[in-house]
Amino acid sequence: MGHRDKKRHPGWLQPRWERQKRDTAARVEAAVRALQKDHAEVTYASICKRVSILFGLSISPNTIKRNEPAYRIYLANRRPPRKKQFREPLLLQLVDGAPDQVKRSLQSKTARLRRESKDSLIARLISLERTVAQQKNAENLLREEILRLAQAGSR
Repeated sequence: MGHRDKKRHPGWLQPRWERQKRDTAARVEAAVRALQKDHAEVTYASICKRVSILFGLSISPNTIKRNEPAYRIYLANRRPPRKKQFREPLLLQLVDGAPDQVKRSLQSKTARLRRESKDSLIARLISLERTVAQQKNAENLLREEILRLAQAGSR
């Protein structure tokens, strides 16, 4: 049996998979209704927990994400996504001014840096400032050398 044969799904299982998909979506819908009735937040975790309570079955957030009808139910009823908060205007300006493909990277980098200690960030900043100063000094020396060589060559 070749590698491709393993990937092929047997057609006779299709009706069973469709039924399982419908059952999962129905369970998610029932869980969401129960959560709303209790004025509880609709999150992946709360849905999974409520499905377990109502049906004695365990489902994962990935099951909801991969099941299109269940995912649509989740999206229609979830709590509104939190907005990324940038308290510092300079940081907000930096992210807003970035092209879309760079924004996500900046947001994840910001989140990563927020987990570092203030002292660690201060040390990194001072180190970067020193590196920039050394770089400027090296550039100035190169400019002077270029000018000196240009003058020597024109004599």
